[in-house]
This record gives sequence, structure tokens and C-alpha cells, in this order.
Amino acid sequence: IDINEGTLTVSKANNSPSGDITVGATDAVLGSFELKAAGEDIELQRIKLDLSNTTTDATAASTGGQNRTGFFECSSSSACDLTGSVKVQIDEVQDGKTLRTVLSVSAAPTTTADIWGADASLVNQDLSSFYTIPAGKSVNLVITGSVTTDTTTNTDTGEQIRVGIRDIYHYKKSSLKYATSPSPAGTVLANTLTVNRSSLTVSKNTAYGDQIIVAQSKVKLGSFVVSTGSAEGVDITAVTVTGGTGSATATGYTNMYFVKSAT
Repeated sequence: IDINEGTLTVSKANNSPSGDITVGATDAVLGSFELKAAGEDIELQRIKLDLSNTTTDATAASTGGQNRTGFFECSSSSACDLTGSVKVQIDEVQDGKTLRTVLSVSAAPTTTADIWGADASLVNQDLSSFYTIPAGKSVNLVITGSVTTDTTTNTDTGEQIRVGIRDIYHYKKSSLKYATSPSPAGTVLANTLTVNRSSLTVSKNTAYGDQIIVAQSKVKLGSFVVSTGSAEGVDITAVTVTGGTGSATATGYTNMYFVKSAT
């Protein structure tokens, strides 16, 4: 009797983030992947992450993020675009909220126990707790990390981060065999994320032109459009109002206040 072995399929999840990621982002989702067990229960035991840059350079892509201006890099503890820990988490219900951490390692390569070996090659990581995917079920595997705020020697606006899974070593619990996915071998990549700083732009609202007013209460003195970049929202904590000519602070007004329009 021939018994077909089960399989583990690894693919990029539909909800894997794309677009901008802000400088200083903490525990941000860098990539999300769907893992599906077919034929039998699959136990996840080890994972090899790829935090490579997005260059098409074959050498850089195969050895992880090397020092290349304009690209994500993490080739030493002093030249790494990530800080703190990189975490691998299981999203059991695929809602992005109920996450179980199965691996947490230092982002910067300082020892062979970290993501990178001494030669910046990728290192297989034993999961802190093995995780079993029931046959016929899928879970999302989420990679999170924090982007450094050091833009002098490390992260620059416009740099790109694209994480991936090089392989997952797993145990087939019915056929009692070990295997590695993806198969055939190759990195499954998440979407590209572009590092950006927060930005705030203020411009005159052209829909509200010059006015002739008389001294009275609740006079509308001006209208402005305030917008942020796509990296993240911005909190406005203080505003300085000038007198209309030069840079002198406005005087002669009482009970001045600001109103946020509905649009």
C-alpha cells in the first residue's frame, strides 16, 4: 500500500503589508505568509529567514542584506536597519490580532546564534516552541521587527525592506518523516516596504480667498490645508500664528481658536 506523504505549502499572505514603513516603527509587520498543511498534521520546528535587500544583485540577495546605499542592510551590529528583536509569530485565526510568538532573535548579527552567521550567511533557527498545523488547515506566519531611528549610518528615507522565508524544516506526524519547504528550494518573499519619515505639509486653502472684515467676534481669519505623508499619522501639539506680514507673532486678537473642518 502506497501512502502519499503530506505537504507544507508556503506562500505570501494576501494581507502582507506593502507601501511605506516609518523610521522608528516598533514591532511593525514586515511580512506575512500563509502556511497550509495538506494530507497530515505538520509540525514546524526550524525556520531560515531572509532579510535581504531588494536589489537584484544575486550575491547580496543570497547572503542577506549587505551594505548597499539605498537598500536595506544588516551586515553587522553597527550597520543594521533593524533594531531590537525580529519575531516570528503564528496568527492562528488569521485576523492579525491573535499572535503566538515562536521565535525571537536579535536583529543585528553579533553571534552565530543570531539570524546571520559570522559570514553574514543565513542561519537556521530552532523555534522556541514547535507548532503543529492540523491537516487541511492554514495559519499565517508573521515576521515583525523595529526600524532603527539612526539615519546617519543606517536607515535612510527611501530604503526598501523585503523579508522572506528561505526554508521551514518540519516533521510530518503521520508518515514520520522530516522535510523542508518551500519545495523546490527558493525564498518566498513578502511585499516591498519603503522606509519614510513622518511629514506634515501646510498650504493655503485656495477655496478661501482674500476677505474684507470688520472688527467683530468669531471672524474667520484664514483657512489652511494640513496633510501628512503616507508613512504615519502626525499629532499637532502647537501652532504659531503670525501677523500676516513678516514673521511677527500675531497681536490684537482675543479668544483665537482653530476648527477642524469635516473634510
